[in-house]
Amino acid sequence: SYSVGSVNAILGIISPEEETAGLETGKELTVKVRAPTQTSVDFSTTFGHWVENGEKVYRAPVTANQATARLISSEAGLATVQVSDPNDPATSDILKVAIAAPSSEASQISLQTSSSVISVSTGDLKNTATLTATVKNAKSQVVGGAAVAFSLEKTTGGGEFLSPVVSYTDATGTARTTFTSGSLSSDSKGVHIIASVVGKTGVTDDVWVVIGGKAGSVLVGRATSVTSSDDKTYYTLPMSVLVSDANGNAVSGAKVSLGAWPTRYATGSRLPANPCTAIFDGIWLNEDENRNLILDSGEDVNKNGELTPPNTAAGALSEKIVTTDENGTATFDLVYLKSYSNWVETEISANTLVSGTETRTTYTFWLPSLTTDACFLPASPFSSKPQVSLSLTADPETIAADGTETSTVQAMLTDADGRKVADGTAVKFSASAGTLSSASATTTNGIAQVKLTGPNYYVYYATVTATSEDASGTVAIYFTPGKAASARVTAEPVNLTADGSGQSTITAFVYDKNGNSVAEGTVIVFEISQGKGALSAKRVCELYCRRYSGQCYRDGKDL
Repeated sequence: SYSVGSVNAILGIISPEEETAGLETGKELTVKVRAPTQTSVDFSTTFGHWVENGEKVYRAPVTANQATARLISSEAGLATVQVSDPNDPATSDILKVAIAAPSSEASQISLQTSSSVISVSTGDLKNTATLTATVKNAKSQVVGGAAVAFSLEKTTGGGEFLSPVVSYTDATGTARTTFTSGSLSSDSKGVHIIASVVGKTGVTDDVWVVIGGKAGSVLVGRATSVTSSDDKTYYTLPMSVLVSDANGNAVSGAKVSLGAWPTRYATGSRLPANPCTAIFDGIWLNEDENRNLILDSGEDVNKNGELTPPNTAAGALSEKIVTTDENGTATFDLVYLKSYSNWVETEISANTLVSGTETRTTYTFWLPSLTTDACFLPASPFSSKPQVSLSLTADPETIAADGTETSTVQAMLTDADGRKVADGTAVKFSASAGTLSSASATTTNGIAQVKLTGPNYYVYYATVTATSEDASGTVAIYFTPGKAASARVTAEPVNLTADGSGQSTITAFVYDKNGNSVAEGTVIVFEISQGKGALSAKRVCELYCRRYSGQCYRDGKDL
């Protein structure tokens, strides 16, 4: 069984709020605990000590339902802080504290690369190496908050680059940048990459990265289409890797480590009608700059209290490690939720050893969707404002084109959760024919309406469009000509010989009051009011019927 209660009734750390807090050596960190039913709280740490008693364990009194203690350390390290109820040790909470020396103490730096050999980049396929700089003080303790500048020498001129150029060390003393190869191979020694602590002369380190060297290469590819799951909630994208040596020969038995990461995400909505294309109104970098899955200070760009996008938005790999076959290839699948398709850019990374040297490549693309699903997929899950849906109806759907008959057009608006929008929401209307009672209206109980008066000339239909914010909808209203009001009759020829065999073709042109031809299928009755003669038929349909013995038929019924 489970019990539900208020968080304010449970012992817990309320400050600092981060899962991993940062602290400089020699400075104090105040840990504040909510203790609603306790009279005292035990504070414990695996690193450093408590200022109040100089020990690693301190029992603090509770005042106004809160207890506090101050942590300090003269050395750098990662401390695990636990607070607990002395009378019930199982009632506890945990905080991690990364303790680093201040940036002013930086005196040494070490630079490492994730791969000493990478392939050239071509088109959408970008090959990268991650450079990690670790900064320490004279006591070999890690230094946080130190600015590290990265630079290149001995470049190929093929467009290789570093990003970012300046990076700050985190609480573990590390700063990272990404080296992306260009379109040209380097010499056997490679490109020279240097890391320097800003403001500290002589505090530098360097590495060399070979582009297109003897290690060969690993390539990542994907299928041209995805498949939908049976429950219609996710897609599966088949993918593969190809490993070859420097001579282009397939490398079999190579173990390739795979990874997936969401590099960017987009906000926006979809066109309301087919093809329902995703329309971006913004593209944003992943907020987790150092890819540590922790919301570090300054990373919450959109201020929603969490990392955007979640790392799972990139999708899940069916295999973390694959082994190439005799063709140098290995296959795997990328599985991702449909709600993220078109809105998340995913980076697939592949690492392997070829000829004893590690090589790495990345392949970046926006998660695709099925064209047939487009009009059923949602707007971006990252859009800050709620998405509005609009449905448009007309009653009646058919009116006379006589300049007087009207049709009531209603726009119903609902939010992303299917609830009616607030009263007073503005809706704009337009029509391709006829006259609207107003070009705009506001909602009442989720509905905004206007009237369309038919034109005084005949057209087949009018398209009425309604828009509100990012939502829009259309409806067709069809027109029929007005009732018969006038006619023009012609005869060809106008003179006949009175011998019982001469014929003249009589044609009647019938119009409504606005001079429009009457509707197809209108019955026309012919009579001889003066003189003698005989008509081939007395009742004639203009169209959609047949003459037989002077009768007019339509759909099998006598008109």
